[in-house]
Amino acid sequence: MSQIQDEHIDLLDLMKQLWDGKWLISIFVFIFAVVASTFLFFQDSVYESKLSFTMKNIPPFYKMEKFSTVSGEITMSSIKPVRDLEKLFHNKKIFESWKQSYRASEIVYKNLSLTKLIDDLVISKDKRGSIIIWTPEIDNYHFLVKSNELLFLNDLFNYLTHVNRLLQSNYYSQAKIKLTRLERDINSQSYMTKMQDNPVNLLQDIKALKNYLSNSNKIAGPFNIERPTLPEKISPKSYLIMMLSIITGILVGIFFVVMRNAASSHE
Repeated sequence: MSQIQDEHIDLLDLMKQLWDGKWLISIFVFIFAVVASTFLFFQDSVYESKLSFTMKNIPPFYKMEKFSTVSGEITMSSIKPVRDLEKLFHNKKIFESWKQSYRASEIVYKNLSLTKLIDDLVISKDKRGSIIIWTPEIDNYHFLVKSNELLFLNDLFNYLTHVNRLLQSNYYSQAKIKLTRLERDINSQSYMTKMQDNPVNLLQDIKALKNYLSNSNKIAGPFNIERPTLPEKISPKSYLIMMLSIITGILVGIFFVVMRNAASSHE
């Protein structure tokens, strides 16, 4: 009983010490808040927008493969068209040709380039230092853009749409060449042998190419491209930093008050 009473008295004594030292604790909170605010003031804010796209017309010469999606489901898709889109997107000649028609665009090739020049050496950019980061997930193709400039994001959307049309033109040409080759050689000896071995597959290939060429005239590109999302601030986390600074100030203030009173009681 006596021990419980002593603990109760000690707790009341501690609460009294903290109440008496509330102004000192407040000073520490203020100091830490000022330091955090100064830190945030000199930090550059980083914003991020998401530009998503989905495949809607995969060329028949790209085989469909099984993939595990982010949600764990199995889907039939192909990663190759995305790689083709990315390759054209970062092509300097394609960008400069597009730029001729969009001279007012705020995009420069340096924003898209995968390399940078340091001391006359060409090196690959680190992903963290890139404005554009591709994240080709099977059921959620998109790339992240580190910018809050709405005009820049709109120009980027226009450029990607241009690349999408160009990719469609490339696929259309490839499909025509493959179809012409099949139709030209289908009566040759080698193809007659293949027809005897597997006539269904060859006829299906021809039909698939014809269907693809027919549908290609009705669409703008192999991908359906969505407009970029509104930019969201991702760094620095101002609210989190301020909360941590206030909590740290309170803890440091309490520690200082308790240690000061402990030193005074020993004198």
